[in-house]
Amino acid sequence: MKISRAELFYELRGQGPTMCHLHGGSVGRSHFAMLSPILADRFQVLDFDLRGVGDSRSVPMPDSIVDWADDTLELLDQLGLDRVILHGSSAGGLVAMAFAEKYPERVDRLILSCIHARPDAFDALRRRIRAALKDHSDAEALFAWYKFMFFSRNYLESAQAIDGLALLQKMSDTMDAAHVGTPGGGPRTDLDMSSVLERIGCPTLVIAGAQDATIPLQCGPSGIGPHELARRLKGTIAVIDTGHLAFVERPLEVAAIIAEWIDRDPSDPTQSSGLEAGAADTRNTY
Repeated sequence: MKISRAELFYELRGQGPTMCHLHGGSVGRSHFAMLSPILADRFQVLDFDLRGVGDSRSVPMPDSIVDWADDTLELLDQLGLDRVILHGSSAGGLVAMAFAEKYPERVDRLILSCIHARPDAFDALRRRIRAALKDHSDAEALFAWYKFMFFSRNYLESAQAIDGLALLQKMSDTMDAAHVGTPGGGPRTDLDMSSVLERIGCPTLVIAGAQDATIPLQCGPSGIGPHELARRLKGTIAVIDTGHLAFVERPLEVAAIIAEWIDRDPSDPTQSSGLEAGAADTRNTY
């Protein structure tokens, strides 16, 4: 689909209310490869590669996540999609927050998966290690680091890990290709989104991995992690016993949590549900 600054590759499947997915950083739309087919049973699901990523590499990545948010608006307009359920994961959650602040009339509900609103000092160490691995072109060590940061220990020792690791390799290849085409590195994702939170008023679900080493449930004092993010947004939090790629490890459970939350009436705080504001829905089976 051609927009003003790029040609975006997208996939649209299913019927029902539209759910627009925003993938993490430069991993591409395969981030949602295990979740989208499940959600498409009851939603119209839009997956696309952000500008400069995957099959949307016609121009380099932009300098700002707001540019990615603006691209998303143009794509929705071109497809004739008005209000959507917006689901951003990892760095895609930052794009989703920027979109929800700038275009509130286009967001029916907001889902933020495995994301913080402000990184802590520890996060800077994580980024520095990744940069060093990339600078030394040690592909084997970098992929080992991705496995360590993105998956839980239980998952890595499970039979399901075969499929997840194959998908992670695809994401890794997409990231490498995107970074080769964007020497500047693309938008910064170590952002402080705290001021944005004050201007987001739509119902919000925060999904977090209890074993997420990349975005821990509780950041250091300088950060705003998933629990505090949900509190500030007056939203609902669901905690699953996974690593960073929650809907690669447990797509069926994530889909069930999303469907249950969407079926709730956000105007009725007394409505019975297993998901409540600030409550944890922690699951630990493989």
